[in-house]
Parts: sequence; C-alpha cells; structure tokens
Amino acid sequence: MKKFLALLISAMLVLGLVAFPAAADGEVTFTVDTVDDVNPGDTVQIALTIDGEYQAHSVVGHIYYNADYLQVTGVANGPVAANRPDDSMFVKDYTTNAGDVSFGLICPTEPFSGSGVLLTVTFQVLDTCTEDQPLDLQINEFFYQPAGAQQENIDFIAVDGAINLVEDVNPTDPPVDPTEPPVDPTEPPVEPSEPPVEPGVAYFTMGSEYDVPGGSQIELPLDVAGDYEAHIINLVINYDPDVLEVVGVELGDVLPEDAFPSIDYSTPGVIHVGIVCPTDPVAGDGTLVTVTFNVADDFDAPTPVEVEISELEYMPGTVAEPVDYEIENGEVTPAEPPVEEPVVFTMESKYNVAGGSQIDLDFTLEGDYEAHILYATLNYDPEVLTVVNVEVGGLIPEDAAVVLEYGAKGTPGEISIGIICPTDGITGDGVIVTVTFDVTEDFTEPTVIEVNINEFENMPVGATTGTPIEYTANNGIVTPLGSEPGPTDEPGPGPQPPVTGAASLIGLGIIAIATGAGVVVFRKKED
Repeated sequence: MKKFLALLISAMLVLGLVAFPAAADGEVTFTVDTVDDVNPGDTVQIALTIDGEYQAHSVVGHIYYNADYLQVTGVANGPVAANRPDDSMFVKDYTTNAGDVSFGLICPTEPFSGSGVLLTVTFQVLDTCTEDQPLDLQINEFFYQPAGAQQENIDFIAVDGAINLVEDVNPTDPPVDPTEPPVDPTEPPVEPSEPPVEPGVAYFTMGSEYDVPGGSQIELPLDVAGDYEAHIINLVINYDPDVLEVVGVELGDVLPEDAFPSIDYSTPGVIHVGIVCPTDPVAGDGTLVTVTFNVADDFDAPTPVEVEISELEYMPGTVAEPVDYEIENGEVTPAEPPVEEPVVFTMESKYNVAGGSQIDLDFTLEGDYEAHILYATLNYDPEVLTVVNVEVGGLIPEDAAVVLEYGAKGTPGEISIGIICPTDGITGDGVIVTVTFDVTEDFTEPTVIEVNINEFENMPVGATTGTPIEYTANNGIVTPLGSEPGPTDEPGPGPQPPVTGAASLIGLGIIAIATGAGVVVFRKKED
C-alpha cells in the first residue's frame, strides 16, 4: 500500500487525468460565476462556489478556459478553503498548463464542509478577445473517507460559468448601401481603430496585490485615466486597519505643478485626499497617489481597498461642473502558507527473493521535523527471517545514544530501536538502521515486516517534557521468486501504539545496561 499523503499529493499534481461524470441530481452544487458586460482589457474575478450539506475529505478539479483570449493573474482562497482543517492541503496550479486552473483540497483526518466561495480566479481579458468566453468546470474527485473507512463518493452538480462581453464589442456589419461604389479589392483593408474613450468620464483604478506574505510592505497606486479635466478632487480610500497600516502617501505624476494637495491618514482605516488646481486641471492618464502599506503578520484572508469620491469637478470659471467617473476598487490577497513536508517512516521492501539468500533492508525516515527521542520496533516472522546484523544509518547524529535489541537474546520476531539525542536532533531524510536478514531455504509466501513507532518526540536542551511529532509509517514486504508485487502483496501502514512518554525509552536503556543480555548500547562515532 503506497503512502497515503504521497498518493494524495500525486493525485493533486496530476489533478484528474480520469474524469468522473457529475451526478444528474446531486445534493451539492459547484458553480463557476458568470459575469456580463465585460470589455477587452478588463480584469474580472470569478468565484467557484460550493453549496449544500456535505462532509468531504477530497475535492479535485479544473476550470478550463481559452488561453488565447484570457490570462490568469492569480488564484486566491475563499472562506470555505480558509476555514479548512489545520492538517489539510490546498494545491492550486494555473501556470503549468495554459488554459487550465487546477485545484485540489485534501483533508487526511478531519473533513471540510460549508457553503460559500472555495476559490477566486482573477482573469485578464486580452485586448484580442472579441467573443464571449466559456469557463468549463470539471470535478474529478469529491468524496468522504474517514480514517479506516472505504471511499464514499458524494453526489454533486457542476455548473459552468462564462465571461460575456458587452453587446457592442463585436457588432454586426450594417447592410451595404447599393448606391455606394464597391470597394477596390486592390486597396489594403483599413485597420479598425480603438473605440474612443467616452468624453467627460474619469476612470479611477485602485491597485491590487496578490500572494502577499504577512509582515511585508506593499505599494498600491490610485490611477486615473480617460478623456476628462478636473480642478477639484475630494476622495477617501478605505481599508481595514487591522490588516493594513499606512506608512506614507506619495503624490503621483498626473498632477499639474501648481496643484494644492491635502492628504490626511491620521484616522486608521481612512485616507483623505483633496486636490485643488487653480490653473491647469488634472487631465490624462497617470497616478494620482501611491499608498505604502505595512501588512499585518497574521494576514490570512483577502481584504478590499475601496475608493469613494465626494467631489470631482471641472471649474474653468466661477461655476463648478461635475465630472462623471467610474471606480474599480483594489484588493490585497494573502500568500499561501508553506506546506510542511509530511513525516514518514518506511521499512524497505524486497521482491523476488530467493530462499536461502541474505538481504539488506533500510528503515528510513523523511520529512520536515526535528526529533530527539525515537523508540521503534520492527516485527517480522522469525520462521521466515533471521536477523544477522543491525547497523545504525547516517541519519543519526554522532553524539546520539543508541540502544538496539534483537536476535536470540531479544524478543523473537522483534527488533527494538531506541535513540536519544542530547544535543542535535534527528532531522532530514535518510537511513535510521539497515537490517541484514537471512531468508529461510523454503521461502514460498510473502512476509510482512511491521513498523511500530512507540515514541517520536522533540525535546531540545532545557526542555523537561517531549513534544510528540505527527507521522505516518509504512510496513515492508519480502516476496519469493516468481511473486510479482500486486495489490494483495502491498503492505499496509504500520500499527501506531499510543505515545508512552520519554521515561519508557530512557528506562529501556537503563534496564538494558543493567542486564547486559542481548542488547547493543553505543554512541555513533565519526568514521
């Protein structure tokens, strides 16, 4: 049986090479948003929502789009993903395959549930886009599987979305007037010009930042564009003061030289910007102000940065005329926290082993951890395998105290491994021990080597108690000649007895030294 977490990670990286059809009338509905009235060049945010009553340990799927006309600039977690269990993994990939936003949420212990937004995809509609763009949703996995139970698929409905352009982006050609002379086919076609910006309208855009780590500093510009002129501007920029802190506000390049600016950000959550231009107005495209924010250390959910305009006026004489405007607000989204590598003990397997031969099997550890206490046992069938030697591997620190009990003077069919590290802990990937077995002459049936982890703790210098480290453990298997490994031959995960505390391991060493029988006690030395 392959490692559970490795299997899940592999499944998420491949993300659904085999598609499962959606149920016709499921209890749970996945929906990709549809937005209308979008212009080429616009940026739109599309939410994938989940609705219904369910408990799930896995959902894997794709949102397919046409990469010739759409470009993904970011994917952010929604509230459903943000509230997932602590030990879950949420993988999102929109860079590997153009036209494919892949996602996978895996919960190895506690399930996730709830209705709401699972994730939000930010699309840039390319200038070359001239037709509505479908967003095809495909759910490849959605199931419930608590520990020790069989996988139970959950019925669902998948609803596609779309990005629909404004109706006049690609208008139909008017009928040709028969009285007009025909176009000379030898003349080159005239390239259509960009549609003119609506006169008298100012377009304000507040900057956005995606994948922002907590504790960082960001700069968000407030840009203005369009065919307009304004002598008076009064606006506020609203933000969440629990997430963002204003460091400074710098004037932009669109202001005329004699403009009188007034900026106040003394009230948390609000930036007041006032601009009066006595002669030349604000006009054209450029940056009005740039705001520098410090981001909170615990930043973990998207936060908006919104603009409200109270005055925007053109005043060439003594009477002010209001100027029309449109506003696109900004957003700051957090970076995904790093995924810790799972800690996995593995007993090596050997296949097609001849009776009467001798084999070496590694007992290994890999993952993200630091351990000072390890007490493990490897159980095997003594009628099939005989321990010849147990050698400490390169993973164990030089000053570690190692206790090994095996062979005729130990418990038949069991290898006890006890390790205490007084200073540097065990960390990284490598071999704990290498076991040499003699195989019986009449070896004809596969035999399992079972892994039991009794204690596995972090206990640095000065600590009085150890902190247990989470892990998984994989058994090993030895199969005879002509027996290829298959589903029935793969070993399952090793039994995991309850943690008993550091005293039992220390007691093992003291008892072993006192009795001196069948026990090897040593410290690893440098070669």
